[in-house]
Amino acid sequence: MGRLLVDALRLSTLLLLVLAGCSPPPTALMGLRVVAAPDANERMATWVDIVFVFDDAAITAMPDNAGDWFANKPTLMGRHPGALKVVSLQVPPGDWINPVPLPEGSQCAYKVIAYPNLRDPQGRAALDLTPLLHAQINLSRVSAQAFEIPPPPKESPP
Repeated sequence: MGRLLVDALRLSTLLLLVLAGCSPPPTALMGLRVVAAPDANERMATWVDIVFVFDDAAITAMPDNAGDWFANKPTLMGRHPGALKVVSLQVPPGDWINPVPLPEGSQCAYKVIAYPNLRDPQGRAALDLTPLLHAQINLSRVSAQAFEIPPPPKESPP
């Protein structure tokens, strides 16, 4: 039952965004939070860039790991002006960011990628957030994972 509701929300969101002028099909992402375990990144703050990509050519240029992203970020931003919007976060161990502020027009991004810059190179894989409606990124000692979470509860009228 819950899965059907999430699928219905995704479809409704997709239709609204397509009607609003987003083309090709936009990202589903409507909300994001980042949670760091107390021993995240070997007890050091973690830089996480959330990259919203608005151009097909830029999608193919995006690296598959955070090391390459952070090393080439100025070059990629220069080669694809206007095609990338970046939300840069620094998350201390044992802390969280909820909600992560999404940039204006984020619903029309073709792809959304998170780059967690962990000390351990094995934990630096890019995380594709594009298909997720409400996402959470968990930062652990040596890795990061992204997954779907339930939408936040609606506020009750006073």
